[in-house]
Amino acid sequence: MAGSARAVCLARSAELTGDLAVLDVAEAAMKMELAAKSARKDPVGWALAQLHLARLYETRLSMTGVDNGERASATLALDAALDVFGEHGLRSLSVLASDALARLTSQAVRAPE
Repeated sequence: MAGSARAVCLARSAELTGDLAVLDVAEAAMKMELAAKSARKDPVGWALAQLHLARLYETRLSMTGVDNGERASATLALDAALDVFGEHGLRSLSVLASDALARLTSQAVRAPE
């Protein structure tokens, strides 16, 4: 959980400062945390990490305005998290993931090609 909280704080810091290097550090930390987690042993913790990783991807999209696969990666992470949250009856977390998916979808509709 500490790793997730750190990644979220770094994402917010990157947003406030406009420093993509901070976001790079946050993404690397979250990916390491996900690699160390077992979806089978701790599905909810794993899903939370997926939710946070998606937030980092979303932050990069909003900061750069360029999609280098972040939208698809965020959508994949959120879909996986939604499945777990639904299986465990975690409605509030399901709402957070659904809201994030809605944001990504609305951003994709508005984004020029």
